[in-house]
Amino acid sequence: MPVNTLLQLRRGTAQQWVDANQVAGQGILYNGEIGYETDTGRFKIGDGFTAWSGINYASVLPEDFSG
Repeated sequence: MPVNTLLQLRRGTAQQWVDANQVAGQGILYNGEIGYETDTGRFKIGDGFTAWSGINYASVLPEDFSG
């Protein structure tokens, strides 16, 4: 029997993420947590201690997938 699972990411516009960096702790993603920019379509994966501005954007290229 299939299992329905809801996965919700922390999300906001690029500016909202910049603003979150200004408030202690708000711009930090948990280790493995995904943060999504709703206006750019880009995302970052947290390490539990680095603020949003210090994390590189994640990249997934089509050639990374094989079918």
